[in-house]
Amino acid sequence: MAEKKEKGFLLSSLENFWYYYKWPFLGGIVIFFVVIIAMINFSSVEEPSDASVLAVFARPLTTQEFEFQSRLEGVIEDADGNGTKQISTNALYITESGKSDEDSLAISKFENTIAYAQSDLVLLDGTNLNRFQSKDFLEPLENYVDVSQFDSDSLVYRDGKAVAVKLTNSKLLLDMQFFIDDVYAGIMFVPEEGTPSLETHRKNAAAMLLKLSEKE
Repeated sequence: MAEKKEKGFLLSSLENFWYYYKWPFLGGIVIFFVVIIAMINFSSVEEPSDASVLAVFARPLTTQEFEFQSRLEGVIEDADGNGTKQISTNALYITESGKSDEDSLAISKFENTIAYAQSDLVLLDGTNLNRFQSKDFLEPLENYVDVSQFDSDSLVYRDGKAVAVKLTNSKLLLDMQFFIDDVYAGIMFVPEEGTPSLETHRKNAAAMLLKLSEKE
């Protein structure tokens, strides 16, 4: 009968290690991944912004069409007092049909954004403005700007009050090569009591809207 071969030194060492240190080793792996995930989440936290722009269109925007930071920072105030002016931007793409799985996900995100008032200025194309107008998510413009400065036919009304303005021939959008014909701007409704920071965000939204509405 052949003798069994003795286990190699490496295999024997590994078995001993696993027998005595299995749980500390597995625990270390778990801790490692927890730390990595925490670092990723920490690094992905957005810096506080002084104003935010949400774009809701039927197609993705190009990088040039999304240059709101460099184009609008000059008209906003430093809401958080940190010495810098930061404009955060976000975009949702909902096609004209609104029936694809991607559309459903974007619609859900937009409804969540409305529910928690997670934006200041909202830009939409005509299709998406009509799609969501019943959600009552826009402030009456008269709360923040003089609506008489706009052409009456460029205003969108809800319950007799203007809530959005069509940015026809916007000089700034044309300079950004923003080639979407029917762009509307409105200020997101906030169902909270006013705070100094919140009021500054509303003023910043109004200032950005006015800048965008300037014609060439």
